[in-house]
Amino acid sequence: MTRPGTTVKGESGRQYKLGEQVNEGGQGVIHLAMDTSTGRAGIVKMFRPEWCRQDIRERTKYLVAVGDGLHRECGVLCPPMDVIEHPRDCLGHFSSVAPGETWEKFLAIADFTFLQGVQACAAVARAVEVLEHRGIAHGDLQAGNLMIQRDGTVL
Repeated sequence: MTRPGTTVKGESGRQYKLGEQVNEGGQGVIHLAMDTSTGRAGIVKMFRPEWCRQDIRERTKYLVAVGDGLHRECGVLCPPMDVIEHPRDCLGHFSSVAPGETWEKFLAIADFTFLQGVQACAAVARAVEVLEHRGIAHGDLQAGNLMIQRDGTVL
């Protein structure tokens, strides 16, 4: 898999410098990353070879194409912003970094109010509703893939 310090190029022509690996799962590896032309922080997910299929490539391109609309409709969604084709690792994408902590950490600390718990659940339900309305299945909805940002008493 791609290593920290590697620069990968998106279909948009933008280049992304990979930072530390922050997660690894069944589909691939996720690195912190930076858009070298704008300095924008994000993440790059590089798929494992068995996920580098035409249907995954088409789905990723579709999510990039509709991404701005998804984010405008539901601000908690952070869809892919660019498709990455890498000669060695085949396929990936760049996405913005969602601020906060994973839902997994949020739940483990358990220092939130009942209302904050309801707000978090409502935000996830709204995101799933927007995706479902557009015929998009998340595919990997789990506590480690959901980010919660604490802002005073409101999430």
